[in-house]
Amino acid sequence: TPKASVYIIYNKDIKMTPKNKLCYSVLCNILRTRYIATIREKEGGTYGVSVKGSMDKIPSQNGTMIVSFDTEPSKAQHLKEIAMAEIDSVLKDGVTQEEITNVVKNLLKERAQIKSKNEFVATTLKTYVLEGVDNSDPKNYEDILNNMKPSDIQKFAKKFFKKADIIDIIFTTDENNM
Repeated sequence: TPKASVYIIYNKDIKMTPKNKLCYSVLCNILRTRYIATIREKEGGTYGVSVKGSMDKIPSQNGTMIVSFDTEPSKAQHLKEIAMAEIDSVLKDGVTQEEITNVVKNLLKERAQIKSKNEFVATTLKTYVLEGVDNSDPKNYEDILNNMKPSDIQKFAKKFFKKADIIDIIFTTDENNM
């Protein structure tokens, strides 16, 4: 079956702070939700769009966001443009408080569920050793999320995407070998 895999990778040196990390997480979740509505539901272009990446402090303070999905080769360019237009929309128009509220509610629920697990303790210790931040302290997580505003996300998005390095790739199947 002919297939195209679309990858848009943003990479940017950006200061690592608890607020930036949470803005990054909220932004990824909002974009994922928007892509489901546009690329999957409206355009019928794919089963799902992945928005993931990381923010790292070592070896340098850096953030990477990867937007990826599979689709029909004839739709790849058009859907890639829609994905990039959603990012432009965040930069220009921002996000809504409702979008933030929905994401924050899910992040806080996931956090409450994982707090009693060994993984949470291990990650908290690792973050403290590597970054000097105590993730178990509400001021470094819950307080930031509960006070997040649309302007915080838009401001972060402008810092992250402005002059970011972009890798933009569309892989397609070779129809001659099928």
